[in-house]
Amino acid sequence: MSFRVTEAFSLPLDNHPLIRNKICHNTSPRDTWTSQSPRGFWDNDQWRPLDCDLPPLTASLLSRCLHNTTVLLLGDSNARQILEAMNSTAQCQESDGELGLHDPVHVHCPGDLRLTWIPHAYPFYSGGSHSWTDTRAKHAPSFSLDRLPSTGNYVILIHLYMHFSPAHTSVYALHVRDTARAVRDLVTRNPQVKVFVRGPHAVGGNTFRLAGDYHAERCTRVLRHEFRHLRQHVFFLDVWDMTVANENYDVHPSHQTVRAVTTTMLSHLCSPDG
Repeated sequence: MSFRVTEAFSLPLDNHPLIRNKICHNTSPRDTWTSQSPRGFWDNDQWRPLDCDLPPLTASLLSRCLHNTTVLLLGDSNARQILEAMNSTAQCQESDGELGLHDPVHVHCPGDLRLTWIPHAYPFYSGGSHSWTDTRAKHAPSFSLDRLPSTGNYVILIHLYMHFSPAHTSVYALHVRDTARAVRDLVTRNPQVKVFVRGPHAVGGNTFRLAGDYHAERCTRVLRHEFRHLRQHVFFLDVWDMTVANENYDVHPSHQTVRAVTTTMLSHLCSPDG
């Protein structure tokens, strides 16, 4: 038996019953840790979550929502990609460093928005000619978090994942536990900070250093366990469904995926009226 498509049709997605038309800004941090799969779908390179609506990533959104704010991205180059997405959108001026693979980056944007990316500490295995990169510019997230003051507007994104694939789970757990401790201390002395933990993304290929889906599973379990007492303060960016749905293959997800991750983070920070 064979089937033949005789007529094409499209769904009116803006009024689709699966989309709740809820403002993501009203979602509590705790709810982001308990959301269920499937979390959304791709529509013409646009990620549409099922639980709330994402704002478009625009320079206006960044200047309104993140005025006089420091966004600190701590982790690997997938955290740096978020800086690059915001940087290109807001047309920022690089003030220190270069957009290189493993050097810290500091960028100043209109509206007194400051973006900083700092690579995480060892283990930082990259493979190839960058197998073990220079340690001098790499710090544990706690190194930066412990130095933040008790006042000021800060948005923190933490991403610990891919470079830990050759390490034992206990090593990864030690890094996450130390980070959670620093986050706990930070939200105690500066309750207005916003903290995000970015979860693992799906990666294709059979390169041994990526450790397959198991590495993502063990990292997710550790993140959920170590941040279990901080869920009322910390948002969890679960991007697994997003990267499975678009069959992500690369260690660094596509431009569209990075923008979707970035707007997901911003949606929890920015109300529709700014």
